[in-house]
Amino acid sequence: MKEITGDHLRAMRLAANKKQSEMAEKVKINIKTYENYENSVSPNIKLNHFLTWMRFCKLDSNVDIMEMLEDCKTRVEASGRVRVRSK
Repeated sequence: MKEITGDHLRAMRLAANKKQSEMAEKVKINIKTYENYENSVSPNIKLNHFLTWMRFCKLDSNVDIMEMLEDCKTRVEASGRVRVRSK
């Protein structure tokens, strides 16, 4: 079973050119909780947080979510802006 990782969440944010503080505010969580999600300290993101994350990043929820997340990760790595960690 595949899972959504902090790397996927970071890639979504970076692909949308958003700051961590913007995402935390939009998802309505404090910055520390946000950082914990991206750093996989809090590995189980709440569904309502994830759906807000997707909407704010303007991602289509009608596609395969894991495929979309891997695409975000690939685009961010290819841009050279940041290297996304892999498991």
